[in-house]
Amino acid sequence: MVKFLIFFKPPANFEQFETDFASRYVPAINAIPNVTRVTVSRGIGAPAGQSPYHLIHELCFETKDDMIAALNSPEGRAAGAIVMSFAKDIVTMMFAEAWE
Repeated sequence: MVKFLIFFKPPANFEQFETDFASRYVPAINAIPNVTRVTVSRGIGAPAGQSPYHLIHELCFETKDDMIAALNSPEGRAAGAIVMSFAKDIVTMMFAEAWE
């Protein structure tokens, strides 16, 4: 399994971030093809105190090829444009190979 991980640092305006996340971002992400599982985690702390991330969003795919095809699909590109429209200064993304 491979994951597309999206890390959101704490936003300056939590209310606006939560509105954009729920009303614009989630519907766009849910339209991306080939996704086998989705999780969203809210940072509540870290060993050294405060979590560096507000949210961590994981999109799981069977294969790397499935993930690349999904992210390059019209739906994937649209979701990318939406996240950049409201979170470009607070978002970090990465690909990961996962074992369970």
